[in-house]
Amino acid sequence: MGAGCCCCSKKNQRISSEYRSIPQYTPIGMKTNDPLILIDGYLDEPILSLEEALEPFYGEINHLSHYIKEAKTQCHYPSEHNLTLDESAAIYIYTMQWNDSCLYDHLQTALNSNDRSTIEPWFAYLKLFKNALDKLPTVKAEVWQGEPFDEELKEQLNSKSLPFYTSLCSCSLSINEIKKYGQQTMGKKIILVGYQSVNGKLVTDYTANDLDEAIVWPGIKLGISKYIVTDAYHLWVLNPVRQIEFSKIAAQGHQTIDHRTATLLLGKLGFDVKNSQVSDLLNDVDMLSDGYIDQDSMLSILDKLLDNRPEPEPEPIPVIDNEPVNMN
Repeated sequence: MGAGCCCCSKKNQRISSEYRSIPQYTPIGMKTNDPLILIDGYLDEPILSLEEALEPFYGEINHLSHYIKEAKTQCHYPSEHNLTLDESAAIYIYTMQWNDSCLYDHLQTALNSNDRSTIEPWFAYLKLFKNALDKLPTVKAEVWQGEPFDEELKEQLNSKSLPFYTSLCSCSLSINEIKKYGQQTMGKKIILVGYQSVNGKLVTDYTANDLDEAIVWPGIKLGISKYIVTDAYHLWVLNPVRQIEFSKIAAQGHQTIDHRTATLLLGKLGFDVKNSQVSDLLNDVDMLSDGYIDQDSMLSILDKLLDNRPEPEPEPIPVIDNEPVNMN
């Protein structure tokens, strides 16, 4: 898992910024370790111009100054979402391709290195990039990635012990687009992964291509909520862990619950209700809400408990043969 190289590495070719022939939402870009640990501290960086943010890479990424100028010329600006020119260009250059190894490749290599000293020079760009994405609309529907079928990847996704986290990646808004691309380029069987409620940001019109896509930020812990097998593909749908946990509570039909019911439900979810942290959190909410706990308060409690809970043993993943997939 993890993003792969999208551009060739040939040297001494003329400068070219043609659109990507391989969309960035292939291959699948999940992590089994939390990437936010690797980039911790990037938010402390000041907001710089794109030139200043990428200054550490002028001698490393060929023709970088040329492509910064091109990004600032071609990007979506003025922006109806109030992005600055540098913020809009930061998104645009992330999606650009040129004949040498491009910015996207260098950034993904640094993220995949799991080496703080390698990723730290990127902090200023990540701050500018994140600032830009935060101003864009959040995609509420599922977003998708895909790649050719791989038995090792299938085993990882079906693992009962591996945690999963979002990485910095681009996703398609359409499963049909991924399937069509896969049928044309990936062979007879493909792997599809859909993400729900991961705060993907809609970057359509801000990229160097004409694709409808979203960019997902790293570090959201995921759990598998659906696994489907057909002759043409294996498909997984993933949700943030806290949403999966809360859906078990919501399934009980509770909008607000009292302290005793909350304790019982947390026990059913596998939390140690005798632990002082659980009782302290519930007592704090009780004092503010006259003894009744609403959904937002329960989500807050779950977030705090999940941050400190050992990795659970996931439930077996059901396999549903030949179940149709909602293409909407």
